[in-house]
Amino acid sequence: MSLHVLGERFVEVDGRQARYVAAGHGDPIVLLHGLPACVLDWRTLRGPLSRLGHVLAVDLPGFGLTDPPPDGDLGAVAFARFVVRFLDAVGETRPAMVVGHSNGGAVAQVLAVEHPARVRRLVLLGSVGWPAPVAAMSLLRSRAIRTAILGAYRAAPRALLRTVLRQVLHRNYADPTQIDDEMIRWAEALIADRPALERVLQAAAAMDPALHRRVAPRIQVPTLLVHGARDRMVPPAVADNLRRAIPGARLVLLRGGSHMIHVERAAEIAALVEEFAGAAPATATAGEKQGLGAGG
Repeated sequence: MSLHVLGERFVEVDGRQARYVAAGHGDPIVLLHGLPACVLDWRTLRGPLSRLGHVLAVDLPGFGLTDPPPDGDLGAVAFARFVVRFLDAVGETRPAMVVGHSNGGAVAQVLAVEHPARVRRLVLLGSVGWPAPVAAMSLLRSRAIRTAILGAYRAAPRALLRTVLRQVLHRNYADPTQIDDEMIRWAEALIADRPALERVLQAAAAMDPALHRRVAPRIQVPTLLVHGARDRMVPPAVADNLRRAIPGARLVLLRGGSHMIHVERAAEIAALVEEFAGAAPATATAGEKQGLGAGG
């Protein structure tokens, strides 16, 4: 299964190839995917957001069709610096609305603090924060455990791998009927070989809840958090921690929503982003919380 998408473009960033997709006109809107993902992850939300501005969805280093970083650093700080250099490379220097999903939300948070001139608003969708999204993530910091996982991956029959991928996707989607064979093939392509899977494990191991505890209170741009009320990958308590820490942040919990809200609930999220884009900057020191959508 190919990871190529219609309208994709390539640009050189620090001497290495980066893949992105651009759509729409107006103020910049930058989309940052999670793990393991690429610009394909924005397939349902990219179009609606392109009616609000100039959308730039980019593959982060080592994912999709963007070359891996030469130093092997797959942490949020390194990714945020890459995003700045990518924007420079495509000639976009205006402050952007930055939309990050899951680990892309971690990158967005760091970007807003380390490079505040490049961010005008922040939208965090199912974003990681603290505690760690899954307790077992900390185990991946062990090279021995990562090596064992890679060995099992190499030895496992393809049919078993497809079954495991389907189970992981079921955990992340509220509506399993949306998981078709094409989606499974995309997931397989994202971890098609040992180096690709190794990068996923390294990036997961690089997640640092302590970093976000430090970063979140320093975010000074208007921030909207949208989270699935039934997210089993990144529990809603993580979003509430971010809401409490980020000055003036607003949290919307989508009832019945799981981790892939940007795919399953794209229309609702686009409407929330449109409202947020036109809102006056918040001045409150504590965030607000509300629920939205049908279901429990």
